Amino acid sequence: GIKRDVTQFTTFKDEAKWDNWHRTTLAQAHAQGVADVLDPQYSPSTYDDKELFKEKQVFMYAVLDKTLQTDKGRALVRHYQDTFDAQSIFRDLQAYQERSTKANIDSSELLTYITTAKLGDGTWKGTTHAFILHWRDQIRKYHSIDKSFKFPMSLQKTMLENAVHAIDELRVIKTQALQLEASGG
Repeated sequence: GIKRDVTQFTTFKDEAKWDNWHRTTLAQAHAQGVADVLDPQYSPSTYDDKELFKEKQVFMYAVLDKTLQTDKGRALVRHYQDTFDAQSIFRDLQAYQERSTKANIDSSELLTYITTAKLGDGTWKGTTHAFILHWRDQIRKYHSIDKSFKFPMSLQKTMLENAVHAIDELRVIKTQALQLEASGG
């Protein structure tokens, strides 16, 4: 009963934009009732489920054929053109984006940014609030690429405090929080 629309899916042209494309594609697939195709663990069990899954595969193959415009994406679409196996295309693309040599390099670059970014050094042009949100998103991206390691919250707090140390107002807040903690608050 859900009307499916290929045009609602965004184009994937730049591998650096994987995180955004992945998130919006999953959201759109859920909205259009075809998200199980993008779940590598999903396997239909009944005859009716298998038939419906085949239809969803064909639709999502058309979506991926239209939206995947990176070299790797195009290669995967061509590789599965005889079977219309959109589930395998998405699984293989996700593995490439999250576990390939390229993903390791991206992970290293994110880690470098997370540990060295400093607010107040003149490189950030937005607000302090925007910097903090951006920095937190970089942590989220790092965790999505390197699923074997998650920064503990205490370490994230320390790294963020270091990143915003140059901002007087935030240093005052940290000092007040330490005083409250010391006095049993």
